Formats: sequence, structure tokens, C-alpha cells
Amino acid sequence: MKLWLRVQRRCDQLALVGNRSARANFSVGWVPDALARHLGTLKPDVVHLHWVAHGFLRLESLAKISAPVVWTLHDMWTFTGGCHYAGACEKFTESCGRCPLLHGRRDCDWSRSGWLRRQRIFSGTSITYVSPSRWLAGRARESSLLRSADVRIIPNGIDAVRFAPRDRLMERRRWGLPEDRLLILAGSVQLSDNPRKGFQDLLQCLDWLGRAGGGRVADLVLFGAAAPATNELNGFKVHRLGEIVGEEAMASLYAAADVFVAPSLEDNLPNTIIEAMATGTPVVAYAAGGIPEIIDQRVNGLTVPTGEPARLADALHAILNDPAMRADLGRSARKKVLSTFTSKLAADAYRELYGRVLCAP
Repeated sequence: MKLWLRVQRRCDQLALVGNRSARANFSVGWVPDALARHLGTLKPDVVHLHWVAHGFLRLESLAKISAPVVWTLHDMWTFTGGCHYAGACEKFTESCGRCPLLHGRRDCDWSRSGWLRRQRIFSGTSITYVSPSRWLAGRARESSLLRSADVRIIPNGIDAVRFAPRDRLMERRRWGLPEDRLLILAGSVQLSDNPRKGFQDLLQCLDWLGRAGGGRVADLVLFGAAAPATNELNGFKVHRLGEIVGEEAMASLYAAADVFVAPSLEDNLPNTIIEAMATGTPVVAYAAGGIPEIIDQRVNGLTVPTGEPARLADALHAILNDPAMRADLGRSARKKVLSTFTSKLAADAYRELYGRVLCAP
């Protein structure tokens, strides 16, 4: 199955050969799958879709599902012509075409064909959509494809027992990290390869912070498969940990840090921020997408206007130089997660939603 999924993904990207940025941020969804056969064997009461792009699901397979469908939106792919995040482009509110991500010069490109396929398929299916954030729900309701659809809001839930405060020094010893330095943690699956994750903004932020003397008291810890191969960035010593596998390892890493920085330029409801906050580690982030729904400004974290790395540096400088602020924000961050983002809260909400769709005429 894993081998077949890798083949599916590569096949789905064949249409985008020669366009590296589009391969990471655009999915066609045309590769045949075995969904109908599997569902015919399982005979489920409800089919719940999550992230099914990059060849996991052929859009036309949706019409073969006889059970009620709940689809959780983890990005914008469901209601665009194929991009995962539209950025400044608003063509998904109309009919896509001339996609800036594809450098399209024709109305009838992969994004227009993807939009037309969705329009045809969605018109014959009954799907309940769920957005983890109010921001993404708003984008879905602005789209031409889901403007009249049933879009609910259920925030992501995490395991707040596993992601919990720990002894910081013990966790640092586990990772071989310095015990006498402040640690700034940053990372994602595609840290430096995906422009949306804001790595270039992080570099500018560190440059400003380094000139203000931040490198004398703090080190940078990076995780992610695409973390740059360097031991120094703009005056900061760098500890590269590569790809982190498993919740236990991630929970330990968050708890080892003094602050987590999230420079994403566009995002839904990032689990990395919620997980860091659950361990009592305060977060500094851009106020992008659904992030302000997680972080209450100066209550449980700090947000700054998106795309202003100097402001990001100011926020980091403030939190690094104020131990009392870090402690207060960390405690409040943990409380916010327990009140809003636990697995139980999400499970209860989905249980109720399943009951509603099963009873619908």
C-alpha cells in the first residue's frame, strides 16, 4: 500500500513536470484509486475524508461513495482548481484559470479543468464540510464551489496528556541541547522548501535579532526534513535535528525550548503551534490565516502582522529578555489548549456531527 501511494503521488505530479513550486503546492487529483472497492468491502456508515490530495484520491471517486461523506478541510485544495493555498489569488471565487502558481497564460489550464471537475462532481454529491478554523471556513464560503455548501467549524484536537509541560533540563539532555542557553525552536515538514512556511522571513528576523545581540544568549533549534545544512545562521548557533518522527519525540522537543517561532505566511490551524502551547512553551507567530484563533495576543502568545520580519524579531526579543513574560504566556497557553483544542473536544464534536448526517433525509 505504501509503495502504491508513492507511485500515485508521482503519477499525480506528472502533469506538473518542470514546475517545482507547483509540484509542492498543486495537486491534480486524476490518478485512479481503489477507494470504491475498499468501501464496498467495508460498507461504512459514514466516510470521513481528511487530506486526500497528491494522488490519494481521484476526484471522480467521490461520486461512487454511497454513504454520507464528511470532509475535513486541511487546506484550500477542496475548493480551488488544485492549489493548496491561493495566496493573493482570488480566482477560486470565480472559476480559476490562468493560475499564477502554474504560470498559466491560458484560461483553460490545469486549474480551470480542476475547477470544472469539482463543479460537476460536487453538484451530484452530498458532502458535509468541516473546517478547523474560522478563517478557512470563511475562504470556503467565499469560493464559487462551496458558497452554498454546509461548512461546519471543528478545531483540531491534540493529545494534551502527551503534549504537556515537562522538566526542560531533562528534555534538553535527551536531545543533547545546551542547558545554559535560551532556545528558539522552529520547524515544519518542508521548512525551507515551501515559501508559505516563511523561512526567508525567519532569516530576516534572525538577522535583525542577531544585530541586537540575540545570538549571545540564544541558540536556534531547527527540525524538518528540509532544514538547511548549516551550523550558523545570522549570528545564531544552529542545532539541526532533521525529521522528527512520532508525537512523543515532538512533545519532548517542544518542552525543551523556551519559545517556538512560526513565521508561516498563510496557514489553517497549525498543529505545531497548538502542540507547543500545550507543553507550556510560548509561541511567537505571524497573524496569518487561523493563527489568531489559537493565540490571544499578549495573553498566551505574541502575534505580529504577516510579512513583517522586523516586528517578528521585536516580539522574539521581548520574550527572550523577559523570563516572567515567558512563564505567564506559557501557563496561559496551556490553559487555552485545554479549553479549546483537546482530542476529546474534537471527538465529541465529530460524534455529534456523524449523528446529524446519519439522520439527515
